[in-house]
Amino acid sequence: MVMSQRANRPLQLLLFVALMISTVSCSRKDTGAAERGVDTFHAQYNREQYGEIYAEAGDEFRKAASEQDLANLLRAVRSKFGAVKSSKLEGWQVNHSPNGTVIILNYETQFEKGTAKEKFTWRETGDQTRLMRYDIKPQDGTAK
Repeated sequence: MVMSQRANRPLQLLLFVALMISTVSCSRKDTGAAERGVDTFHAQYNREQYGEIYAEAGDEFRKAASEQDLANLLRAVRSKFGAVKSSKLEGWQVNHSPNGTVIILNYETQFEKGTAKEKFTWRETGDQTRLMRYDIKPQDGTAK
């Protein structure tokens, strides 16, 4: 019995490594739908279509905040920063799991009145990519 457990260790290690690679590996090609989602988010933000952003967000997002909460947040961002002028993807993370793929995109975004760091967290299941979370942090010295 001890002999068979030792013989299975290389196989167990190989399976563990294969599982880790499949759940942690990420590629820029995996971020395409989420990047398009950021473009849509910014366009809707610029048109003040906060209800559309909320309606297209995922269940996790809608459970965390009401439509009115999101509208209040984005109105405050718009008052402080103005419209989005441009944004630059600074980094990404992709995590695959049986519940779907979670994609985190970090942007530096130039608004009319300053610069901020934006973090978008998306869940991709099947052919749908939905916003799970949105965070924004002003750059030091901007949009005071």
